This record gives sequence, C-alpha cells and structure tokens, in this order.
Amino acid sequence: MDGTLISCDRVAGLRENGNGLWYSGTARRFAGNIPSRAAPDGTPLGISEVEPASIPDITAARIHALPALYKAATDGLPSLAGLGYQGAGIGIHTPTHDRLLRGLRALGERAAAHLEQRWRVLQHVTLSPAHIGAITQAALVLDRASGLLFASQPAGRWLARRRRPFG
Repeated sequence: MDGTLISCDRVAGLRENGNGLWYSGTARRFAGNIPSRAAPDGTPLGISEVEPASIPDITAARIHALPALYKAATDGLPSLAGLGYQGAGIGIHTPTHDRLLRGLRALGERAAAHLEQRWRVLQHVTLSPAHIGAITQAALVLDRASGLLFASQPAGRWLARRRRPFG
C-alpha cells in the first residue's frame, strides 16, 4: 500500500487554518492524494478515491484503502506499507529495517509510477481535482484491458518484444 500525489491546477479551497486544501506543503504543489494497493511484484491492484493533498497518507488510507486490507488480514493475508502507515491497524506491517524497506518500497512505488508515466493525463490534471480518483481508476482499467488484449494476439506478443516503433 502506498499513496501518490497527482498534480493539478490551483484550486480555491481552504482548510480551517487558512492553508490551501489541495496544496501539499511537503511537495510544494497543488495535488490530489491517491491511496493505491499493489501486488508483491508491483502490479497495481486498486486505486482509491482522491483526497486533498493536505490530508496525510494515513488519513486518506483509513478512509478508502484500509477497510479492504483489514478484511484481507482477517482472511490471513497481511499487507506491507511504508513507515508513514505505522499504527494503521491489524494486518498492516511496516518494516523497520532500511534495506528491507527500500526493496519493498520500490515495488510499491512502481505501481503508481507505472500509471503516472504511461497515462499522460495523470502527470497534470487540469479538471477539478475531485475527478482525479475517477481518472486514475479509469487509467487502471484501460491499462489492464490493453495489457490483456495486446498480449493475447500473436502480433501483440511480437510487438511487445520490439524495442522501438515502426518508422
């Protein structure tokens, strides 16, 4: 489990303290926070709804992603998360050894990076940031469908091995 920020245009929403609702002080940009779940090999499994970037990853995960992971934990399937998710609850393990954490985090980051790099629309959203979750979920569905259709055709398998496009 990991969270990623999808950048967006400036939005006029304020928090109680007067700061921008969609502004991430850590990343210093306007964005939407998307909690995502990935398989152990880094394949994206699920994308949750968007939350404003000012909301911490653990809070966004508690709202959207953790209920599904709690059910999996009761079925005997634990989940791994980064150090930002310490205290997330039953079945959510946060490794403390740096080497183990780096190796596992790279796989979790791969899922979000794959979607962001493959789908240009996710690199910067100019619509209302409230739609970022739906756009990301649609990109995940299209990514899965195109992978299945492309790999199922004999020419598709040949083209997948090819390094550069025709031209």
